[in-house]
Amino acid sequence: MLHDRRSDEVIGNEDPALLPVKLRLEESEEEIRVLHGVQSGEEVFKVGGVPMRLECHAEATCGCGANMTYLCQLPEFLEFPKKPEASPQKNSISNNHYDLFLGNIVYLLACDRHCHPEAVTAICDG
Repeated sequence: MLHDRRSDEVIGNEDPALLPVKLRLEESEEEIRVLHGVQSGEEVFKVGGVPMRLECHAEATCGCGANMTYLCQLPEFLEFPKKPEASPQKNSISNNHYDLFLGNIVYLLACDRHCHPEAVTAICDG
């Protein structure tokens, strides 16, 4: 779900297992590679830029009929710190973190028309 940062809307309750983390974005230059005519970006958490690899180039369509466009990527094995009292995640490589998305790269696509805050889809590249 994407929320307008100018909104006063309360987004929800704190997650019972994960520690809240402040997200800080900063502008940076990206090294882009081209292989067989396809651009490939860096494997980092990022908003915008060039996806590391989005094989199908995500030709997704929103329920409103608009195209969905690449918004951000979460790199593989991105760890989310858990609260000390939370149970360890099964099959995880750490007792201090949860691994979301099974350790795969995930791309978020959003509706070009911004028809609704929930008009976001995830594509797993694993």
